[in-house]
Parts: sequence; structure tokens; C-alpha cells
Amino acid sequence: MGAGATLVGMAWGTTTIIYCNAMRRVAFFKRPWEHVLAAGIFAWGCNKVVQYEGWAEQRVYEETMRRIEANQGVLDDEYRRTLGMYYDKWFPEKS
Repeated sequence: MGAGATLVGMAWGTTTIIYCNAMRRVAFFKRPWEHVLAAGIFAWGCNKVVQYEGWAEQRVYEETMRRIEANQGVLDDEYRRTLGMYYDKWFPEKS
């Protein structure tokens, strides 16, 4: 998703500057360095959002597994009822 996030960020940054210039009623490309700067910042930001999404997904999974293992003996019957046929996915048989 790196190239897609970069392209979306660059387009978003450039469009933002063009829109701001249109609102100020000046030429769209009055200061072209602003477009380059905004495109770079927004591309970096979009890539950071993609990185954060992957990090957050992994962190939520780890925290969920930690809490499930901490309460497995106490809440095992409730987990079986709640998860149903997916119980074996979350609680594989330990060899």
C-alpha cells in the first residue's frame, strides 16, 4: 500500500493548496513550492497512517491474546458460548 498511500497523500496535499489559493482568489500556482511541500508532507502523513494501522492491528491482537490467556481458566465456558465454532482458532490445543 506504500505507493497508493504516497499517491493519495501527494494528490491530497496538492489539492489542498490549490483549494486554499482558490478561496483566496489568487492564481492556483502562485507559490509552486507550497505544492511540493504540501505534497511531501501529506504523502509522509498517509504513509504513517498505513504504518500505524498495521501496528495497531498487531497490538490489539497481542493484547486480546494476553487477556484471553489470563482469563481462560475462569471464563472458559463463556468463551466457548461466545466464540462457538471459532473457539479452536483462538484456543488451539497445546501439545
